[in-house]
This record gives sequence, C-alpha cells and structure tokens, in this order.
Amino acid sequence: MMGLHSGVDTSTLAIDGVVVVDLECNRITTTEDIPPIPEPELGDLRVNKPWGEGHDLQPRLVFLKFFASLLSGYRNFIEVSAAHVFYTQAFLTMRPRSIGQPPEPMLTQFLHSHGFHGLSGKRNGF
Repeated sequence: MMGLHSGVDTSTLAIDGVVVVDLECNRITTTEDIPPIPEPELGDLRVNKPWGEGHDLQPRLVFLKFFASLLSGYRNFIEVSAAHVFYTQAFLTMRPRSIGQPPEPMLTQFLHSHGFHGLSGKRNGF
C-alpha cells in the first residue's frame, strides 16, 4: 500500500493488481477483477467517520485496522523453518468459522499476492 500526491496521473500507467482510491473525487478504479471485500471488514470500512483534526491519520488508521482484522491470527499458520511455510488453506478454513461468514475470495486472492508474501517474509525474518 502506498499513497501518491493527487497531482500524479496514474490513468496512463499499465499497472496490474492496483487499486487506485481517489479521495478527492470519491472514486475507486482497479486494473483487474477483484473480489469484494469480506464482512465484517467491509462494514467497518463503510462506517461514517466525522471529519476534523487528525483527518490525515484517520484513513491510515482505517486501513491499518482493516488489515489487522483481515489477517488476525495468520501467525498461527506459519511454520518457522528454512522452508518458511504458511498454511494458507488452513487459515482460509479457520477464518470463516471464527467470524461466522462464508469463505472469502478477496482474502484468498490477497494471501497469494506479492504484498502478503513480502509482509509475512519480513515479519518472520526471511
């Protein structure tokens, strides 16, 4: 995840797997079909927040809470070894049960992304 100044034009860039959230125009564009965000995280992201002091920090906090909730417990499915194994299927089976929701295509796609592999590798010293 990274932020760009509003003056940067991304419309002509050929970038796969990117979601552009334009806060000034209230518009979201994607470069591919992306599954919907699962509940309860989608509901948490849609809650109206009052605008005021600290508004720069609010979007950061919302995204941080979203990913913390989405990935809660992921460390329980990592085997710390030379092979660095993350038990994706076990995590995907456990999560719907723990929150009482059906399996989530968005989470499956995210767990197979470079972003997640980079995060889990850094967090475990690989």
